[in-house]
Amino acid sequence: MTRIRLRRARRWAGALLALLLGFVSLSASVASVPPAKTVVVRLDGNAFRPDQIHVRVGDSLRFVNGTGGPHNVKFVDDSIAGPARALIDKAMGGEKIGPMSSPLLLDPGEVYAFVVPALSRGKYPLYCLPHAAQMRAELIVDP
Repeated sequence: MTRIRLRRARRWAGALLALLLGFVSLSASVASVPPAKTVVVRLDGNAFRPDQIHVRVGDSLRFVNGTGGPHNVKFVDDSIAGPARALIDKAMGGEKIGPMSSPLLLDPGEVYAFVVPALSRGKYPLYCLPHAAQMRAELIVDP
């Protein structure tokens, strides 16, 4: 093999090795992201159960109506920054009774669900409109 061909072969081998190492690194970082999960919250007896709802971005939230209804899910507007309010409101698409609010759940077993949007880590307070005085919870977005 001539020197020119040998140099070209080495360059191609180096480029191929760099490409493979980049792919292995990308695969390792993707594999370390935990899979999305479904978090179920019961709306029972004028309480959210659990009332500290731990989630990650991309998790599915399922609010299941129980006793003491009607119930709904309403995030506290003045406790959440504007960009996060917009993300939550968009994620809570479909039928609703106001901004950042689900529809009223009337029947036992009725479900309201949405996927946690790209919120920053932190606590997002929420409550049930018909039982605002005592039925409160926090959505806690973990890293």
